[in-house]
Amino acid sequence: MDYVGLKWYKCDFHMHTMCSKCYKEQSDTPDMWVDAVKKSGIQCVAITDHNDYHGINEIKKLCEDNGIIVFPGVELSCSDSKIHMLILFDYKCDETDVQEFLFSVGLTKDDLGESGRTCDGTIFDVCEKAKKKEALVIAAHIDEFSGINELSHDNLKQLLDREYISA
Repeated sequence: MDYVGLKWYKCDFHMHTMCSKCYKEQSDTPDMWVDAVKKSGIQCVAITDHNDYHGINEIKKLCEDNGIIVFPGVELSCSDSKIHMLILFDYKCDETDVQEFLFSVGLTKDDLGESGRTCDGTIFDVCEKAKKKEALVIAAHIDEFSGINELSHDNLKQLLDREYISA
């Protein structure tokens, strides 16, 4: 019998891979990463390495082979206060889409993987560019270091009032 009704997915929309310098097990392989996701029961992930796009295509292919949905994305360091935002692209996109976005916000190949390097423009500029690419914008670390809580009250109000953030 075909499935009828709503289907729920266990998702994680903030996952780093070995391309992020903060990733704990740098000796992991893409196969090991996907195996860990599968063992955890997660059925849908967003790959959001710090300011990087490398490895998305390989992991996406391995995930798809294992029935796991992948949204290509990036954890981007924005503005002088280094606020971290997750930018998630349609599941049909790939690392080329993420690369083009990163370069459009002023990051270079020397900045890839570095969470301390901020993109050009304000956090509002970055959110607008992401929205033009039809990407979702999600605040990372909401109440922690590099979270939107570090914005001034007026900037936080503007960010939330103008619908820059998707979630």
